[in-house]
Amino acid sequence: MLTMVAVVVFAVAPGAAQSRSLDATWSGTWDFMVGNVQLTQSVGSVSGKNVQFPNITFTGTVSGTTLTLVSRSDNGLQATCSWYKLTFWPANTRTGTGYRTTTSGPAGSTPACSTALTSPIAGGFKCIAGSCLANTTPAKPSVLGTWEFLGGAVRVTASGAGFAGVVTAKTSEGCSRPVGQHIWTIAARGATYAGTHVTYLRPGCKAKTVAATFAITQKQDTYTLNVCTGNVCTTHKRLKPPA
Repeated sequence: MLTMVAVVVFAVAPGAAQSRSLDATWSGTWDFMVGNVQLTQSVGSVSGKNVQFPNITFTGTVSGTTLTLVSRSDNGLQATCSWYKLTFWPANTRTGTGYRTTTSGPAGSTPACSTALTSPIAGGFKCIAGSCLANTTPAKPSVLGTWEFLGGAVRVTASGAGFAGVVTAKTSEGCSRPVGQHIWTIAARGATYAGTHVTYLRPGCKAKTVAATFAITQKQDTYTLNVCTGNVCTTHKRLKPPA
């Protein structure tokens, strides 16, 4: 009997929301290299099946901007796990492109799925039926909005090819951080973001710009921003969505 499980990762490209957004849905039928896959989204959960082979089912979750589905195959000769990472075109969240990698092992085994994406997906992917056909408007990047920051707030807006974070409410830090300070410079880096953060050195409260990474997670309608500078990470809730 053929059983199949694929690891399919849908991620949103820079300039679009990176996985479930309020402007796009995963519900519908998607056409990509493994055939047609019918998905249904309920808040942060997704389930579905291969239209051509209904016994091949998919389950997954939406976290931040990434939807991950899992599937495996075993044809009696070898077992296979494939990992797909699909990225929406910024101007149309009904279509996109991506990469894959496939690992295999003896029949009856459970080969580990590799995430080292190596092969472009020929023809990309597209929505062919269902609610996803309404995904005509590019979604807003999930990093946008106003975020709580150490008792104050930082508003992230688009700036050139990236994003800028500006302090909009005074923080409770020991060093005085002025309202209006350009605290973050952010650029998209795959499914996450990287850039700079303004910190303070002690003693003296001297401002210093350091490298930083920014990652957004989502649980239902709650967005959380994780900011890391070196080995130090802080977590911040989104207070307001982008306008």
